[in-house]
Amino acid sequence: MQSVYIQNLNFDVFKGFSEVTYLSLNDLEIESLPPKCFSHMKSLFNLEIRNTSLKNLTKDAFVGLDNLQQLYLSDNQIEHIEIGVFKNIPALNLIFLQQNNIMEINENMFKNAPKLITLDLSNNKISSLNPNSFELLPSLQFLSLRGNKLSKLPTDVFFKLPQLSNLDLSDNGINSLPPGIFKPLENLDSLNLGKNKFDVITKTTIPVVSSLKYLYLNDNQIKTIKAGAFQDFKSLSELDLSGNALKYINSDTFKGLTEIHHLNLMNNQISDLNPDIFKNFLSLQRLSLDGNALSSEVLNTLASKFLGSMNYF
Repeated sequence: MQSVYIQNLNFDVFKGFSEVTYLSLNDLEIESLPPKCFSHMKSLFNLEIRNTSLKNLTKDAFVGLDNLQQLYLSDNQIEHIEIGVFKNIPALNLIFLQQNNIMEINENMFKNAPKLITLDLSNNKISSLNPNSFELLPSLQFLSLRGNKLSKLPTDVFFKLPQLSNLDLSDNGINSLPPGIFKPLENLDSLNLGKNKFDVITKTTIPVVSSLKYLYLNDNQIKTIKAGAFQDFKSLSELDLSGNALKYINSDTFKGLTEIHHLNLMNNQISDLNPDIFKNFLSLQRLSLDGNALSSEVLNTLASKFLGSMNYF
């Protein structure tokens, strides 16, 4: 099939499509969306505009899409999003904006999207966030900022996301977090801080979230974990520290992790490991140690102590 070139959509191009529920405009050379171009599509549920030349989203682009719930805008060239562009989509619960050229999230950009559950902004060029970047999103549960250029975060940037359960901040340039940044997030279940620039983990490096079950710190530059760094993470089930520069693990490194099921220490520089470090890990099912400098003697000792209680080693 030859490629199709559509430079601009006309206002009436979708007139007569009022019963259509799914529309795909992927892989077209669309450069802009004229105001109200979808206004005749009252039944549209899913809209995909991916891998196009689209650069800007104007505030009237999605007028009339009262029933739209899923909006896929990934792999475009979007640089600018006008404030109010999503206010005309009251039923929207999913927005994919990954792999664009977005550099900033303006205040109230996503205002008036009360049913939004998933927002994916991964692999853009976002270097900073406004304290009100994610204001008025009371239903948001999944937020991905993976693969951007963030190094610092405002203390209150996530304060107005009461339902947030999954936050992905991986593959940025973050080396510290402000105290209390996650304090209001009582439902946060998974936090991904992998592929950042953390080097030392202390008790205050990762602000405590009592509900957190999954914490990913893989592929940072972590050389040291201070005693008791994780002791207040009482609900933690999985901790990923793979791909760092850890050489030593002492008896207090993982103090307090009584609910841990999976501890991933793969691809570090650990040469010795006392089995007694894990003696209070009553729920531990999987201990991942591949890619370290552990001798066969140490591995055999660990295996003899834990083989009966673990599914994997």
